[in-house]
Amino acid sequence: MSRWVVAVAFLALAACDDRAPRPLSVETETTPSDPSAEPPQARRYPWPAGDLRVDPVHIQFAVYGSEPQRLRDVASRVLAQHQAVADTDTARVQLLPVRHRPPPSSEQLGEGGLGVGLDADEAAQLRDATHLLALKFEAQAGSLAQLYAEAQRIVGEIARQSGGVPFDVATGEAFGSAAWTARTSLDPSKGLAGHYRIDVVPSGGLMRLSTAGLVKFGLPEIFVEEVPGSVLDRMKTYIGAVAVAMHRETALSEPGVVPLGGGRVATLMQPTARSGDGAEGRLVELFFPGSGGSFARQHRVLDDVLGRANDDTTYLHSLTDPELLRSAARARKEVVEILPEFAAGSTVPGDLLLVKVEFPSPQGVESMWVDVTGWDGQSVVGILQNQPRDILELSLGQRVRAPIESVCDYLLQRSDGSRVGDYEAAIFERRGSVAHLSEPATRIVSSR
Repeated sequence: MSRWVVAVAFLALAACDDRAPRPLSVETETTPSDPSAEPPQARRYPWPAGDLRVDPVHIQFAVYGSEPQRLRDVASRVLAQHQAVADTDTARVQLLPVRHRPPPSSEQLGEGGLGVGLDADEAAQLRDATHLLALKFEAQAGSLAQLYAEAQRIVGEIARQSGGVPFDVATGEAFGSAAWTARTSLDPSKGLAGHYRIDVVPSGGLMRLSTAGLVKFGLPEIFVEEVPGSVLDRMKTYIGAVAVAMHRETALSEPGVVPLGGGRVATLMQPTARSGDGAEGRLVELFFPGSGGSFARQHRVLDDVLGRANDDTTYLHSLTDPELLRSAARARKEVVEILPEFAAGSTVPGDLLLVKVEFPSPQGVESMWVDVTGWDGQSVVGILQNQPRDILELSLGQRVRAPIESVCDYLLQRSDGSRVGDYEAAIFERRGSVAHLSEPATRIVSSR
């Protein structure tokens, strides 16, 4: 994508342009940057210093099958062969009809991502299951790593010998035999990838991200509210880094602060509402400190921990460039057909619509990308994705409202990786340098 700033040497040039930008309104970001500024009923507090992990830890798996007696017999035989578990009485086994915990539906297995490496036969086995063998292992913190590995091997053997399908209760995922074996080989002490997942739920035009599976390590589940689609992948990476740090540290030396390495830290907040004192139901919220609105603070922390996503490159350009005017007209015509789908923001995790908006600046026009979170038929509402160069009253991460007439490009990116739009980028790439541009008295800045 390219973001561009046009600065005009003579103001008369903007006056003769029939696409001179219309006034834009800027909505004030109301999310407090200081938790103490929040109303009492919504106030959050730093996560207390001390142990992050509860002790003991409960690890829950299951095996779905259609032959209950075979499930029972195989479980008894396999558990007896694992003396470390049998002798310490750390496993609880219960055979239940599937109505007590129905397996994931076909839609959940596919689009919902709850089917991991299932082939057609294994999916059919899961669909036809009549019972589940529920296994609950209890581990003390000091022996958690050993018992977790042992528990995975036990479940894999029971599934293989009974013709059943392994299931992770904490993540809600059903596994194919090969996928479960591959996961068993992943050592959580060297990284948690594959042992938990991140759910993405649309909420008010933005996204709510939350983990599922950290409870198996006695840790609270992580969540983040109000995440723009434009930083979704980077936020997942950041959550992963925090999860690994929590698993490594297991305790906080000071309230709300977990070290990420390299002198960087993450801020953990404790929501007011909690569900019980055990590991189940414990939640920790990632907080983004600093000044400015919540989106600007998210960008700042992500850039600090993960590095900046893009750098700016400067080109020359004219407000009256015929090719860019035609490109903008085409983009507006196409995007008005797409915007109704994003009237309340993205409703499909991974789908993203950005529009490039012309903002009046002291030097002419500054065009920047906006992550669309709303559309009322005339104006686009969204989150500014660039830091303005010349407009002091705007900042990256600010929520803005802009009339459709001020849109000059768009980029639609689907969850399957397909992309449409971003027409100006192709123009700039073809031109390559300022020597090909018609107005040396103007400039353009591209980024993202």
